[in-house]
Amino acid sequence: MEYEVEVDSQGRVVLPAEIRQAIGIIGKAKVKVRMKGIEVTITVLDEGLKHRVEEWFRRLSSMRIQPFTEKGEYGPLRWYSDEYVRKKLGIS
Repeated sequence: MEYEVEVDSQGRVVLPAEIRQAIGIIGKAKVKVRMKGIEVTITVLDEGLKHRVEEWFRRLSSMRIQPFTEKGEYGPLRWYSDEYVRKKLGIS
């Protein structure tokens, strides 16, 4: 996809709607602009992603890790072996 667009007197460029849709820009967005020689690259920054990763990290950090256990007829609690888990998941 390639377009010729104008830069206005204040240095603004309007990205064509087809490009905005293709890269997931709906309404306002933040982008990173990089220059290498005379080539300019625009990358969409997903601010929501950063927030979601931080939230999941906070949640995971506060979790208590519990072993997989099972109450069964063979005794009280027992650990699932790696071999047993792999067999159940079909990845042995």
